[in-house]
Amino acid sequence: MDDSTEDPEHLAQIHSQWRWIADVLWLGFAMLLAVVGLVVWLITGNVNHFYGFLFYAIFPVIGLLHNHFILFRRSKDPVQTQRRLEKQYHKQQVNARKTSRFNGWIMLIAAPVIALVSVGEGAKEGVLQAVLGAAFSAAWAVAAWYSIRWGCRGK
Repeated sequence: MDDSTEDPEHLAQIHSQWRWIADVLWLGFAMLLAVVGLVVWLITGNVNHFYGFLFYAIFPVIGLLHNHFILFRRSKDPVQTQRRLEKQYHKQQVNARKTSRFNGWIMLIAAPVIALVSVGEGAKEGVLQAVLGAAFSAAWAVAAWYSIRWGCRGK
């Protein structure tokens, strides 16, 4: 193993920097949601919009707490923290690839239905809309194929 990655002081410094960056991003996103909710409330006059955005602003705060107190906890050994982060990254990649394969197969199975609906509805409006529907359904099938391919790449 590389000695620079195993140096506890260096790892602690890197984790501290990432903790600060993550804290700023999570707080910024929560504040952005709260401000957007306030603006929408002022524009529409419906306070429910503000409450809705405040509800959604709770989730970035939960992410902040998770990153700050669980992932990048200062009291933990930096080397153990780094190993735990690498293990979690690997798990997330495996889960992302499984999800990509599953979603790709669902999209591929639905592609003929999407093609029939988009071309059929487009044909009611004219030739250009039918061609655009066919292009949309082809793009859908290609996206499904690439999703499956990306998911199988990690095996």
